[in-house]
Amino acid sequence: MNLNLLILLLAVAIVIAGQIHLIAFNVTSFEEGAKSEGAAFYFDKKFIPVMEEISAKVPHNETIVMSYDWTSLLEIFIKSKIEVPYGVVSLESLKNYMNERNLTWLLVYENVSHTKDLESLFNKTGLKQLESDFQKIGEYSTENMFKFHLYRLKSQNMT
Repeated sequence: MNLNLLILLLAVAIVIAGQIHLIAFNVTSFEEGAKSEGAAFYFDKKFIPVMEEISAKVPHNETIVMSYDWTSLLEIFIKSKIEVPYGVVSLESLKNYMNERNLTWLLVYENVSHTKDLESLFNKTGLKQLESDFQKIGEYSTENMFKFHLYRLKSQNMT
């Protein structure tokens, strides 16, 4: 009888230890996930005001071309449709893409692009290349130092 009780206690101890490990693992995984780039927006107090400010500058019936769209959060706070320019590989093809679709707004998430070909255009130094064809409307930084740049494509007769 004592052996049965000992086995039962040992089984209960194993189950409890497993539960403690599982809880500790989940907390650690959550903390690591919260530190990642995508999850960081959930804890960034300036993210929502920045997105709302951008949304206020773009007419809601106009589409925004964005360098990278990774989260549905943008759709909540930006009232305009967001479109990623898949297939675009250069500044020239970006202008063509936007002109062919009659789009004028560009939102750049600094240093981030949906394609490697555009990473050099959307980094801090590459953004200067946009100035000949795009009017910079604003630059926005979040609490976690993510930077967004809002541009408007200059009309053909302005260039």
